[in-house]
Amino acid sequence: MSALIGYARPHWRVLLLSLVLTLLASVSGLVQPKFAQAILDRLDDGAGVVAPVALLAVFLVAGALLTGLNAWLQQRTSERVVRQVRRGLVHRLIRLRVAELDRRAPGDLIARVTSDSTLLKSAATEGLIMTVNGVLTFAGALFMMAALDARLLGVTLLVLTLVGVVITVILPRIKAAVARSQSSVGAVGAVLDRTLGAARTVKANGAEGRETLAAEDAVDEAYAAGLVGARYSALVTMVGGAAIQTAFLVVLGVGGTFVANRTMSVSELIAFLLYVFFLASPVSQLVGGAAQLQQGLGAVGRIQEAAGLPVEDDIDAPPAAAPAHAAPPAVELTGVEFAYPGRAPPCEVSASRSPAVRRRRSSAFRAPGRPPSSPSSSASTSRPRARSGSAARTSPHCRVPRSGGGSRTSSRTPR
Repeated sequence: MSALIGYARPHWRVLLLSLVLTLLASVSGLVQPKFAQAILDRLDDGAGVVAPVALLAVFLVAGALLTGLNAWLQQRTSERVVRQVRRGLVHRLIRLRVAELDRRAPGDLIARVTSDSTLLKSAATEGLIMTVNGVLTFAGALFMMAALDARLLGVTLLVLTLVGVVITVILPRIKAAVARSQSSVGAVGAVLDRTLGAARTVKANGAEGRETLAAEDAVDEAYAAGLVGARYSALVTMVGGAAIQTAFLVVLGVGGTFVANRTMSVSELIAFLLYVFFLASPVSQLVGGAAQLQQGLGAVGRIQEAAGLPVEDDIDAPPAAAPAHAAPPAVELTGVEFAYPGRAPPCEVSASRSPAVRRRRSSAFRAPGRPPSSPSSSASTSRPRARSGSAARTSPHCRVPRSGGGSRTSSRTPR
């Protein structure tokens, strides 16, 4: 659970806002039974009901708007969480050590980025919000029910407690089923990656049938695990729905007895029954949120395992800083004339574009009109620029820096 909360922690502000909106929407539904009771009491007294009906309509509209806005925030945050998880996994898997890549099937690693991360879309955001809101709304409904009649509240809690024990036993089985299903899906990806990556070899050896059987076995395992998870999820949904219906029938029977004994008014019984119906929402949120969390936890284990694999530690090392002062050139030519044999006029390297030949690197110069040869990868070719005849001519010289400092200049005609 801590890992799941860790994925949602960077978005805690949005999740907090979503929780507030959810609570406000729940409050708008929480006060509706009291307004219904007030309307019934006013009708019984012959008073006007315009004001409570108008307020009830305002709460209905506000609750609908808040629910829609909250749904948008949760979906957007869910997509952001999935993007965050996928980017982290991609960054890490690409940098895995070769030994780890040799031990693991690439298809299974890909499945952890694609299908496993998708299960976090609802668990890391909607599942957490639904669970927290379900607990708070459930507590608020119990408080309002206690204010109406503590006896009926005790009957309701007895029914819900029995149902809660059953659900608590079922939920961990959903997590295990989801983990098995996702492992089988990863096995399917591994078989396909191996087969398609060596398609020519498979076809040359006629191994299509064998590889197909291996993939089908993995598909069947995923199917079986998925059915187990679906069975438990359906059982949880059924038990949660039956809890509300059972509580309603029990409250109706016991509350009818209280009304007959004149220890409870009809309006109070109706308001209490409305709260029992209202409990369907937080109970559904608790059950649905818990189921989503279990599904997410089944995938989180595989994601955390991939995120903990050792990676190369020198891939993202920053490049070495360039020296503040570049080393002097090994050779610098200024005003040097040269030409190919039998060709005129000679060409002179322009002083403004004197090329510098750095150590451990070769440079070749060619005269105009001669096509360059194919230089090696370690050499560069420069084309000198012919000087105009009217330009001032300088004495040719070649400057070679000394290793201990200074430089040596030669005015001899280079050859």
